[in-house]
Amino acid sequence: MTQLSQSLPVGFATSLDDQGRLTGDLACRSCGYNLRGIHASGECPECDTSVGRSVYGDSLQYCEPRWMKSVARGANLLLCAIVLNLFLRLALAVLVSSVGLAAVVDHGATILMFVIVAIQAAGFWLATMPDPGLGRLETAYSSRRIARVALLTSIALNLATMLLGFLGTADQALLISILGISLVSIIMFVAGAFALLNYGRSIALRIPDRKLASQTRVVMWGWPISLAVVSMTSQIAAWAPVLGATSTSLETMLFGIAGSVT
Repeated sequence: MTQLSQSLPVGFATSLDDQGRLTGDLACRSCGYNLRGIHASGECPECDTSVGRSVYGDSLQYCEPRWMKSVARGANLLLCAIVLNLFLRLALAVLVSSVGLAAVVDHGATILMFVIVAIQAAGFWLATMPDPGLGRLETAYSSRRIARVALLTSIALNLATMLLGFLGTADQALLISILGISLVSIIMFVAGAFALLNYGRSIALRIPDRKLASQTRVVMWGWPISLAVVSMTSQIAAWAPVLGATSTSLETMLFGIAGSVT
């Protein structure tokens, strides 16, 4: 058992009684069990995790290691998706200049974009895994929850538009439907990106690293706003072929839309 003193860290939300038991609500950082009434030097009755891990506030040093590894894996997958997306765009620019490869490039780029979006979805899912230590203390509309719902919804809509374009025909009704869905997808993505960076800022404060948190705040405002401008510009440009799109131009347009939210 972890031996703790009868005093808790300054600013701690609960306190100890004369027998050294927690007098207020405190969620176990491993399973979320309420440790109220448990001795400070004891263990969680649900998962046997030392109460000491839950006592020292929100510091990442004392958080559940498996949760931290999941968040780290998610961040790595998101970085991988960004690099692959950039590589795909550079490769596309080179190949399109080759005579006779335009149709092949369009098909290949669409398929690869499905893979990139799938990696991105896995990254968002892992990066926004709930901290078991917060338990019921997390609000219903926390930045983490908003980011998870908004970003995964955006990806689902994005995949839907890509699938419709890949399997459908280039008629006006289909194009208008795809562009409408993609607009909703972009709005959800921008909102989710803002919430994700706000969530990242809260994690930076738990390191604690105020400089990193300050930098995250700058990106939190700059990235979604610039993304919204670029995405809306892409949408305006995408309306051009609506009245006379061919199958190939449809796939090219959808590739641009998908890339604007990845």
